[in-house]
Amino acid sequence: MLAGAIDDAEDNVADNSSAAGFILGKPHCPGVLKSEGLAVSLGGECGERFTGHSSAAMGGPLEALLWLCGELVAAGIVLPAGSIILTGGLTSAPYLVKGKAIIAEFGQLGSVSFAW
Repeated sequence: MLAGAIDDAEDNVADNSSAAGFILGKPHCPGVLKSEGLAVSLGGECGERFTGHSSAAMGGPLEALLWLCGELVAAGIVLPAGSIILTGGLTSAPYLVKGKAIIAEFGQLGSVSFAW
């Protein structure tokens, strides 16, 4: 695949890019979640860069978590302790390219990286 971004929901679903996997950083309590910008870079400093903001997830990560909790309570569902909750993509989805590292920076929350 060529490096680039998936620009619409149909391409994202067809490519299964959102379901391929995820990378975890260190755990954070929901109380520290706040609205922050984020940047995803593919191939280092000179590579492609995708930017976004956590407010794309229903106004912010804490708002998204509160909405989810309300929906689960209404459905009588309880999440087990330690559950991983993902907001979904906050940037365009870059194609992974073999040999190029991908780095996601989340402001004060830190960063995660992956190389294939």
